Amino acid sequence: MKRIITLVGTSLMTNYLAENEDYVFKNQHERYRHLPASEYDLNKEDIIRIKKKLTQFATNNIKASAEIKSLIKLSEELKDDLTVYLLASDTVNSRICAEVIQGAINGNFEVHFSSSDIIRGLQVKDRKIFSESGMENLFRRIEEITGGYYGNTIINITGGYKAAIPLLTIFFHINHIPAYYIFEDTDALMKIPLLPLSIDWEIFETYSDIFWKVEKAGGCVDNWKEIASRIKPEHQESIFACFEVDVPHADMSRFGRLLWSKYKSRRHIYYQNDLAKIDFEKDHDYEKYLLKLFDEGFLYSKTEHKNGHLVADFGKTAPRIFYRIMDGSLYIYRYMRHNEAYERFINSNPFRSLNDYGPFEMQTIKK
Repeated sequence: MKRIITLVGTSLMTNYLAENEDYVFKNQHERYRHLPASEYDLNKEDIIRIKKKLTQFATNNIKASAEIKSLIKLSEELKDDLTVYLLASDTVNSRICAEVIQGAINGNFEVHFSSSDIIRGLQVKDRKIFSESGMENLFRRIEEITGGYYGNTIINITGGYKAAIPLLTIFFHINHIPAYYIFEDTDALMKIPLLPLSIDWEIFETYSDIFWKVEKAGGCVDNWKEIASRIKPEHQESIFACFEVDVPHADMSRFGRLLWSKYKSRRHIYYQNDLAKIDFEKDHDYEKYLLKLFDEGFLYSKTEHKNGHLVADFGKTAPRIFYRIMDGSLYIYRYMRHNEAYERFINSNPFRSLNDYGPFEMQTIKK
């Protein structure tokens, strides 16, 4: 089973218009093009008519949209069952397209789309909102869907805003997620190769105090000149690339946040709740197992999906660790051996949200 995260654009609408001289629809398309998704319910009558036309157009029509065509091609290429998550931008048109596509492909795949999958701020009318909250919310939603486990995840970037692709490319390279796209006017499915990128994490170690300071300040500091004076000349280009500066103020850039989150996940920092703390007190060797969670390759090979939970299974007599990764941080909420209590917990507690297991407290493993 592969999990396909698919960005949804509006090619369904433009393809409909390319094949139909429908001036009423054309005016509706333009009217809602940049209208925020929050105004969807205020235009219900119009939207019902739009969806009826698009549903008829998309039914049994593989080429109705870039998203539908690419998902059918991915299914043929991967030869595996697909669970599809549709992510819409923060516009009325994108939400309409996502809902119609969900209905059109529901018989072919297990398809998920809800209000949580409308990415707030992901629009191109306001560049500042797009970069500061749109992309942030997109990455957060991907983490929510996957729990930070990307072993069976693929990103389909055929649809959606092309402005999102540069940062998405960095995101899937950092997290080793395969990505695919298909050209709108061809049937060629392209896989974006994962390059053997090497990031100098020692620079983050050297200047971690700067990143911590900015993070604890809520994302913005007002003494950038003083902070920047501590960065060696040979490191300035690398560090400055992680910040957006408007002297004397500075904030981490979206690129910087991506790398900082990844750095934290490698640094043996994790968050535990009271249940995990009690579980750890029963096993003096727990840190030995926790350290394994920071080896991505090992973690992905040992992770199992149990009733919505992500469970790192280290063997018959070894513990099972219930975890999630959010905003680049590792959260652990249960640590159990495989016994009747474990089975009861799995069967009677389907995972819904980390909030059900909080609050969490930050911990560091001292090697």
